[in-house]
Amino acid sequence: MARKFLRSWIVLIALLGLAGFARAQSEDDLLPVEQAFKLTAKIDEPGKIALHWEIAPDYYLYRTRIKAKTSQAGLTLADLALPAGEKKHDEFLGDVEVYHHAVDASLPYTLTDAATKTIAVTITVQGCHEVDPKICYPPNPTALTLDVPAAGAAAASEPAPSTLSAPSSKLALNLNGPQGTSDAQANEPLPPEQAFVFEAIAASPTGILARWTMPKGYYLYRDKSSVTLTNGDGVKLGAPQWPKGVDHTDEHFGTVEVYFDQVELPISLTRENGAAQAITLNAEYQGCLENGICYPVMTKVVRVEMPAATPAELASAKAGFVPAVVNQAEPSPGLRPASPASGRGD
Repeated sequence: MARKFLRSWIVLIALLGLAGFARAQSEDDLLPVEQAFKLTAKIDEPGKIALHWEIAPDYYLYRTRIKAKTSQAGLTLADLALPAGEKKHDEFLGDVEVYHHAVDASLPYTLTDAATKTIAVTITVQGCHEVDPKICYPPNPTALTLDVPAAGAAAASEPAPSTLSAPSSKLALNLNGPQGTSDAQANEPLPPEQAFVFEAIAASPTGILARWTMPKGYYLYRDKSSVTLTNGDGVKLGAPQWPKGVDHTDEHFGTVEVYFDQVELPISLTRENGAAQAITLNAEYQGCLENGICYPVMTKVVRVEMPAATPAELASAKAGFVPAVVNQAEPSPGLRPASPASGRGD
């Protein structure tokens, strides 16, 4: 598995020219993608959408990675009008154009039905953080729904939630193919929160059920995944009861256990008192797209409403409590640097 990842990582670097390699110890300093590249949109006049990005300091957008598309019947988009960018020589891509600070663009459109009230478009961008930790974000699509104004009027719109709006969007992923090719765009890896859906509920007054759900072709590492308690009044989490996974032979880590499709993780807990309360859990996890990329460690914070517990339930939970053991996991393969000069392995 790691060989597949390293091969994909090397090819991605060579083809897409990542600004650098993610450094796990500094990853928390990175902005979520929707904050690094803030998008607003409005229809300045019928037939033209105005787009504006505010780009945070030390970040930049690739000019050729800004795309627009729609699946709305009766709506046709023209070519996106973008200003010239700043010239930048990329070690792997050669001469490219990028934007710092801010950029405005215009997207002409036509409607076959003049009575159309709203239009839906998706704007996808890709950019990078240019100081340590130097990373490039995955392509980030944002769905926009805009009211069509009357002639001469303008309608402003806040962008709909991005499909990569979770904090875990701070990941150094990239396309699984050459920049700008339609095949590569069609085979983009899913955003992290779609590839690995995490949720947790109260299974009983003294137990939690955590669950990860993955689309076909994605898998989760057992030894790179954990759930911890960040807030709870007198609450302690017990040892998680991981089910048996699937064994994968990894070139660097030996035999590792992974999960496809879905995995449910029961976790017992003890409580000092039985009053109903809300607790906060923090999940950290990592997984891969089979024969594709591996994602750096993802995190998600969830709130779980715990029902009231009887004295008998509290005593039973305490009697059978097995404390969790802190797992000192090895460095994440998704953050292993690879040299572009290493070539492509099989």
